[in-house]
Amino acid sequence: MSTEVTTSEFRNEQSRYLDAAQREPVSILSRGARRRAVVVSPDFFDAQLKLLRIGKISALLRLPVERAAK
Repeated sequence: MSTEVTTSEFRNEQSRYLDAAQREPVSILSRGARRRAVVVSPDFFDAQLKLLRIGKISALLRLPVERAAK
């Protein structure tokens, strides 16, 4: 689940939405519906980066050695 707010709502109540982002992602919408940004907790962000790195490493391990070196 995610909270959705407009840019002006986020601007007016940053503290509230930054607190909410510690529990769930907060999507910041531009012009009503277009998602402009997503605010997440540092722990969530770090965990996702770690998963991306693990995925890249495991993908490299599946490549022949010549291709992995590029």
